[in-house]
Amino acid sequence: MVRHFRFVSLAAAGMLAAGLSAQDRPFRASVDVVTVDAVATDRYGNPVLDLKAADFEIRERGKVQAIDSFKLVVDDADDQDPASLRDIVSEEDLRRQAARDDVRVIGIFLDDYHVQRINSLAVRDKIAAFVKQISSRDLVAIIYPLTPISGLKFSRNREEQARVIEKFTGRKYNYAPQNAAEESYWFCSPAQIEGIRDGVSDSALRGVAAYLGSLTERRATMLFVSEGLHEQLPKRLAQRDQGCPRLLVSPSNGGSPLLWGTTLKGNTAIYTLDPRGLDSGDFDVRDSQEEAAAGRKRVARTQEFLRNLAFQTGGRAIVNTNNVDGLLRQILKDTGAYYLMTYTSTEAFRDGLFHQIDVRVKRRGVELHARQGYWARNGPTDVAEATAPAIPSPSFAVRNALAEPCDFSQRSWTRRAKWRKPRAWP
Repeated sequence: MVRHFRFVSLAAAGMLAAGLSAQDRPFRASVDVVTVDAVATDRYGNPVLDLKAADFEIRERGKVQAIDSFKLVVDDADDQDPASLRDIVSEEDLRRQAARDDVRVIGIFLDDYHVQRINSLAVRDKIAAFVKQISSRDLVAIIYPLTPISGLKFSRNREEQARVIEKFTGRKYNYAPQNAAEESYWFCSPAQIEGIRDGVSDSALRGVAAYLGSLTERRATMLFVSEGLHEQLPKRLAQRDQGCPRLLVSPSNGGSPLLWGTTLKGNTAIYTLDPRGLDSGDFDVRDSQEEAAAGRKRVARTQEFLRNLAFQTGGRAIVNTNNVDGLLRQILKDTGAYYLMTYTSTEAFRDGLFHQIDVRVKRRGVELHARQGYWARNGPTDVAEATAPAIPSPSFAVRNALAEPCDFSQRSWTRRAKWRKPRAWP
């Protein structure tokens, strides 16, 4: 995982007025420092915890980068009673909790648009059991393609989240509308509907990955449950003659760029889970032998998409296997122990583009998982924003108190409280 790092120093002026402690007021002092977090495991998937900075090598454009800082992050704190942990009540509270060293941020993305119903029934209990294993300290959100960022609910109630996951039902090739938005295009051709669904899941995945990565400087994690995006339709669906002539939507293109995962912004490792298991094809009893062969090719393409997405973001792909339980437990191992490194880029890009890096470990027998690059800052505006003091917005109580002057006479205050129209805050 890689992202631009923000040096933190204390800025005491104005903290009392905003009601913030020193830790809540970071001062960002550099934009050319990049952080890399890497998961190192042995061949059995167990974390390797005795590596040193000299055991790693980071290259950017073929040049070896000097590691400035090195740290092993281990989640070894004892679990807590859920009753002793407070709920998340605001965005500010969420970011404070996510910034803690002993809290992991995890998203469970259930892509019902691209999972067949029978396959969702086969894995949802396993995913629910996995969620119950996540520590009650950690912040977990359940996400669907139509879930807006503002609607994400991070919770520590694992039992409630498991019940939600146990109701997960895939809708791939099922175009019956379930909301007003889907009713507006339900009469279109399957190819057009698939094009719309691809766009929805694509944009949701990008937005959620960026948002999760913005919540913490540590490793954020997403479990992406999907059979893959941009898949060609089976012939039995593609030949339907219905359609929407005025709807300018590109149909599924049957493939995805090999570097699609590098276009995701955010410090988020994506673990992809293909619920088809060892299924070698997308077979239907109505398919001919030729169509069955085409179905196997479709599955191979989408599995390659899921593998690349996981590899490029520093995660793992649970693809073409029925060992779902063991690999889901591996996610908790990976997020519970990893190495955090920073280096000052010798290239100092300011173009706002993605730049690849190569992270290697010199010790033999160690398997390494790390993101394949980082997004550079773009121009003087982003540089100024990155180096300026971070000024968080004041709390609701502070804004309410400073909203307008008050007449402290009892009569005036009573009249204001009774007649003043409530103020809506952004």
